[in-house]
Amino acid sequence: MKPQITHHRPALLLSLLVTACASAPAQNAPTYRERPSTARTPAPPKQRTDPRLGEWVDHYVSGFGVNWGDAFAPHGYLIVAERGVPILERSYGSARPGRTSVYHVGSLSKQFTAAGILRLRDAGKLSLDASVRRYLPSLPEAFQPVTLSHLLHHTAGVPDYTATPQLEAMMHQPTAPEKLLDLIVQQPLTFPPGTAYAYSNSNYLLLGLVIARVNGKPFAESIQQLVLSPAGMTRSDFAGAKSATGELGYTVNERGVLERAEPDDASVSFAAGALQTSASDLVKWDRALAEGVLLTPESERIRTTPALGKYACGVFVDSYQGTRYEFHSGAIGGFDADLVRVPERDLVIAFLGNNDDFDSSRVTRKVLKMILTEKPEEPIQERPVAAFDRTAAAKRAGNYQLSTASRQALTGKLPEPVLSGVSRAELKATDASLRMTFGGERPIHLFPAEEPNTYFTKGSGIEVEFTLEGCVLRQAGLELLYEHVPEKGVGQRTK
Repeated sequence: MKPQITHHRPALLLSLLVTACASAPAQNAPTYRERPSTARTPAPPKQRTDPRLGEWVDHYVSGFGVNWGDAFAPHGYLIVAERGVPILERSYGSARPGRTSVYHVGSLSKQFTAAGILRLRDAGKLSLDASVRRYLPSLPEAFQPVTLSHLLHHTAGVPDYTATPQLEAMMHQPTAPEKLLDLIVQQPLTFPPGTAYAYSNSNYLLLGLVIARVNGKPFAESIQQLVLSPAGMTRSDFAGAKSATGELGYTVNERGVLERAEPDDASVSFAAGALQTSASDLVKWDRALAEGVLLTPESERIRTTPALGKYACGVFVDSYQGTRYEFHSGAIGGFDADLVRVPERDLVIAFLGNNDDFDSSRVTRKVLKMILTEKPEEPIQERPVAAFDRTAAAKRAGNYQLSTASRQALTGKLPEPVLSGVSRAELKATDASLRMTFGGERPIHLFPAEEPNTYFTKGSGIEVEFTLEGCVLRQAGLELLYEHVPEKGVGQRTK
């Protein structure tokens, strides 16, 4: 993680704006029994994918890394399948991964945790409308109004444990679920359950603990039994063992060059982000859902029905030109992944990458658009980078705080912990870039643009323009004003 387990590449500042319980079985925990398969064969899709898709994808992807270098080109594996049959596969990067290469996929994990809950629902072992305290009675009384349905849909108001400063010390070592739970219960709920949507990894950590308690086995073993094995996903697990193919995670350093990422311990991401899987297994996952191998029709309906906003159970649901699709991304230390399913077209698109600075959805969502519009997309045009002047960059170093006007504009739109996270920023000049850090987040690297007083990130779309008073941060149509906080005895700074 970064340290956060992100659900998709963020709208602002990487992930801030998104985004013995497990091992001890409950007394008299019921033994899970496989229910008879309700497999159903879907009708043939009304429309087949244009045979020129491979040519279109190659043309589009050719733009990555042209100006910014290999670190900003795809590294990983892309697969597109119809009715379970691959129609397009591409291997990117010097390692030349294959269909069965195993990658960590971060928050793609959530849809598997959700399926585990729904499997137990189908087996009559739990109720989605029940309080989470029915299954985890040690939770504080304040959690009594929180139901499993609230947790599934991110409408519970439970604060995100991955946004707490204490997590940083736990990131790279085995951590018991009780310690993670402590990070959650020491904070109040951020809103009354069911009244708002706020993505929180804590929701799925709690669901993982519920699965372990109800199924009477540790979470990783339970999800293997309930979901992965029935789906035939032999290259997947939540156990956190080294990837079978030895795939390594990478990140982009301050010079814009790939380097090994320090791996996170899987116990920290747990049910919210610890899955490792392969492209071939994600196609099997798509088949298991499409053919009714895992869930009853009612649970499948629940799985894909949003509560507030577009989040259903472990997946976002949206439509493009009248075609409904579900999707989720995941980013975790050294890896980035994206999965898109289009049930009415019997289509699945997945990209598994081992560069946590490359947004996999920039490939998968364009592939989806090309399929649905039956038109190619032009290659990305990477913004030119000006020569880096370390002396000029050093003059912009220092501490910055969100202006009162920007804070007021964001109040009510963001949970308070998230708003606090973006309220202060530190800038330092390195030998090749300006390093900007928000709260406990991993730094972002800003490179000089051709426009005066302007820097930008390669890939995440953040632009920072410096002024006499501070700087203006822009991303995805959002504009935040930051004021420079002068050191004691230091006067107004210059542009």
